[in-house]
Amino acid sequence: MKKKLTLFLMLVVTVLSFYSCNNDDDKKSNTENLCDKDMEVTAVTASPGIDIGGGVIITDLYNNPIYYQDCSKDDFINFKTNGTYLEDEGATKCLPTDPQTENGTWEWNSDETVLTITQPDSTDYSYLISKNDGTTLIGSSVQDFGGDVQTITTTYKKK
Repeated sequence: MKKKLTLFLMLVVTVLSFYSCNNDDDKKSNTENLCDKDMEVTAVTASPGIDIGGGVIITDLYNNPIYYQDCSKDDFINFKTNGTYLEDEGATKCLPTDPQTENGTWEWNSDETVLTITQPDSTDYSYLISKNDGTTLIGSSVQDFGGDVQTITTTYKKK
């Protein structure tokens, strides 16, 4: 009898510990997932693709130097919980006269699905967030390229 009770208690403890590891209370907020980590761009795509002339349509902007230069690929951004962010040029700058860092502000909309970034020149960019898990941030925005409207999707990864 004592053996059965011990086995039963071990089973109960095991089951409870499994459920406590999957508790929804441990889920982080969008702000917690966003903030206090260096995030770098790893992909930028356009849909529909952008016509760069001669019938050439591109959708991968990140790997096209016309739209995304190699000197920008080591840049990173760090969002702070107080609603500010720091953007860093990384080890390589596209222009030596560019400041190493710039600060701006950010905010969520009321249901934390749209992230709006305000740059130092007061330009706002809003991104519809489709993923924000603390390691990957994916946001989309609608932009006008010379009369052609594309949805630009940017993927950030934690460094």
